[in-house]
Amino acid sequence: MNILEIIKDFVKENIKLMVIICIVILLIIICIPIFKNNSLDKTSPNDGIITSDNFEIVLFGDEVIEINQGDTYQEPGFYGTYNGKLVTEEVVVKENIDTNKPDTYEIIYSLGDVTKKRIVKVIEIEKEDSQELSLTLIGDKEINLYVGDTYIDDGAKATYNNQDISKNIKITNNVNTSVPGIYVVTYRLEYNNSVKEVQRTVIVLESLRSNLDISLKANTTNLTNGNVLINVTVTGDGYKYLKYPNGTVTRSLTGKYEVNQNGTYKFYAYDDKDNFKLKSITINNIDKTIPTGVCKATIYDDKTVINVNAYDASGISKYRYNTSYNSTSPNYTIARKLSEAYVEIFDKAGNTKAISCQLDDQTSKFGLEIHFITTGSDDDAILIRTSNKTIMIDGGRYEAGTKVVSYLKKIGVTKIDALIGSHVHWNHVQAQATILDNFEVANAYYSVDILNCVSKKQCESNDIKYIKAKLIEKNIDPIILKPKDFLEIGEMKLYFIGPVRGLYTTYQNANSLVFILQFLNNKFMFTGDTPEEYMTTSKFQANANVFNMNLDIDVLKWPHHGYENLKDAFFKATTPKYAIIPNCCWCSSKYPSSTNKNLMKKYGTTYYQMCNSKNIVLVSDGKNITINTNQNPDNWKK
Repeated sequence: MNILEIIKDFVKENIKLMVIICIVILLIIICIPIFKNNSLDKTSPNDGIITSDNFEIVLFGDEVIEINQGDTYQEPGFYGTYNGKLVTEEVVVKENIDTNKPDTYEIIYSLGDVTKKRIVKVIEIEKEDSQELSLTLIGDKEINLYVGDTYIDDGAKATYNNQDISKNIKITNNVNTSVPGIYVVTYRLEYNNSVKEVQRTVIVLESLRSNLDISLKANTTNLTNGNVLINVTVTGDGYKYLKYPNGTVTRSLTGKYEVNQNGTYKFYAYDDKDNFKLKSITINNIDKTIPTGVCKATIYDDKTVINVNAYDASGISKYRYNTSYNSTSPNYTIARKLSEAYVEIFDKAGNTKAISCQLDDQTSKFGLEIHFITTGSDDDAILIRTSNKTIMIDGGRYEAGTKVVSYLKKIGVTKIDALIGSHVHWNHVQAQATILDNFEVANAYYSVDILNCVSKKQCESNDIKYIKAKLIEKNIDPIILKPKDFLEIGEMKLYFIGPVRGLYTTYQNANSLVFILQFLNNKFMFTGDTPEEYMTTSKFQANANVFNMNLDIDVLKWPHHGYENLKDAFFKATTPKYAIIPNCCWCSSKYPSSTNKNLMKKYGTTYYQMCNSKNIVLVSDGKNITINTNQNPDNWKK
């Protein structure tokens, strides 16, 4: 049986197996593209997979950097973006540069699936002495001569440790001014086992000597982002025409030629025998490249720290922060909290770029606290604080001082930025003497001249007992406040709208300061002991108009411990959500009056009496206010 018959028999017996194998092969061929397409679909951006289209890495400075052996490598900077948003902190940088070992190193910057590379070449220095060896040309690096001219070599200068060793320079000079061509003059210095070499190019032109001369004048030193104007003047006999670098020809002896980029520009002056004179000028002070940079602003409670990473080939001349603050430093602190930050970068040529800063909010979440401290008597003792500023209003009679100071220390007060006396009455300011003895006080504020109010018949001697002597002892010069004054203490803004009484007298209650404290979107009104006849809505509003604000408030500190009756017009104008009444227990059932209780009910005001609620602490986040009653100061330690 031959081979063909064997194959025929095999096919007949295994026809079914062969069909199955063919079907399997066909299915494999059909399915391979499908699997590939499915695989591609899985990496499609439409499925949420992050691809290189989302990421970008930008490097400042050169992609190849050379540094001498032993020098410190200074990173020029970089930034990364994801969908246009800065994500610099997520860029992973890998480098293993050893500046003590000459070699070529790579720095790899990675963000997502994008990478950038920077090459750092550490150049070997055989001897430390070679760093002190210098060889420089004297005169121009390129000289143009004409056939027949005499070449005078300006030479070079060599120094070692600032000592002149120019006599050691060997010059190779093959310039032949009788033959047109390009010649190279070489200056070689071999000294102390080191070799340095510099060269000068001398171009001998074919033109016959002519007495024509070209004068070129331009500002080639000051950097500019505009064009440079070259003033051209031709002198000499037989002048025919001048050819500019762009090929334009003029017969005028003078002209102006404007260039918009750096380079060497050659001017040819021809005489009537077609001999020419060549003069060139090199322009290298044009910089039209806009600087690049990124900015980060870290926001704290009382300041904003701005850091800029900027680059420009000509160098950065200055930065302008938030359109108002000029500085030559890339780091700047603005002494307040900013909601947004900008910086304008200026390079030395005058190009600018304005960028917005990435914000890093490090502000405290502490918010605002107002502590109404109970003394057991008809006193006002109110402590107001944010995370970094503290205000103390009044303090009570002298005997209350120990209790108030103890409370302040328990909640962690160490310094008082503003000590305010609502009015000079003994049961409000006497305890401030004890406060001054226990805390550093930056400034003290009153409605009258507390050091001279007795002689001016604005207070009684007993009212300023203790406090006057203590202010003098602590060398604190009190500041007198009046309506339409304004204070800004950290994030707290104080708008003074009272007292509204025309003359100061020993009727001290009428001299009470009335002010609205604003913390972000919340407003609190403090009234001292202002009598009801001086709680005048129209006069308060007239003073508030100076600040372009209305009298709408969130919290009212009721005047005069609850004894005063307030009018419907006052509640209509202020609509407080809460009222705090620092009153004594023996009057709590009588005050506030039923009329005022009904008015508070009418305007939706919830009131708290310290007689019943003891220490009351209000907490504001700038939008919402919570009231905490019967508080233990130990629970408010900061």
